[in-house]
Amino acid sequence: CYGIYKRMERDFNRDLHVNFNGAANQSRAWNNLSPHLSRNQLMDMWGRDMPLYMTAHFGFSGDTQAKVDITGGRGSKHIFTVDDCYFYKSDPEKTYLRIGEVRVKEGHRGEKLGKLFLRNTVAVCDAMGIKEIQLRAGREDGPFFWARHGFVLEAPFVRRNFDEDMKDMLEKYRDRMRPESVAAVEQALEEDSDRINWVIADLPDVIDGKPVGALLMAHTEYRATLRLDDPDHRARLVEALERADIDASMIETPPWNRGRQAAHGTEARP
Repeated sequence: CYGIYKRMERDFNRDLHVNFNGAANQSRAWNNLSPHLSRNQLMDMWGRDMPLYMTAHFGFSGDTQAKVDITGGRGSKHIFTVDDCYFYKSDPEKTYLRIGEVRVKEGHRGEKLGKLFLRNTVAVCDAMGIKEIQLRAGREDGPFFWARHGFVLEAPFVRRNFDEDMKDMLEKYRDRMRPESVAAVEQALEEDSDRINWVIADLPDVIDGKPVGALLMAHTEYRATLRLDDPDHRARLVEALERADIDASMIETPPWNRGRQAAHGTEARP
């Protein structure tokens, strides 16, 4: 069964086409993964403020896994893609989200598409009760971007590989960096923290017009995790979005804390 969901944005026209295939009983499969959020509601949230024509293709593997591939463009030109976005259940009570790769075509990377998609993805996860987003931080600017937005290195073996890459890159750029920045990287390497990528991404140095953190991480690739129940992760993401003048109020407070705030007579900052 195929369905098409269309809606109009206030400030521009945009169609969202949602294609479904896979498991015989697709509604049952999706309801098992997301009992409180329909596929159309999912795409409505994912498409919020995205100034693109967006297409999503859903496929299912049994009742425990859904794969979504998303393409965004203008006219016949593809600008934005999300590959291998998996919702899956490893136990009856928890749904997880793993994203293969997010790509923005060169020439459109200043349009905040990745930032908007990330904000919307967190809103989706909050609605579905998902507390962790995993993804592959690809090469070039990917590792720097995800580190700036709160993602950390996923596992110890990932950190070991990352540390080796950083040692090599530090030697390459050491003579062009501030001594205090070199010292900060060396200390982070000694501490073996999953947040070492935050330290590198926050370095103030600029070399040839590019942040040194982006240069240091340009030739590495790592599995990254954003833990939505960790206040530090969420706060770092919100700060990065607000620096880009993106409204992050919808994700500032996790849904499991909103009732607690209301009970104490406090609310999230508007």
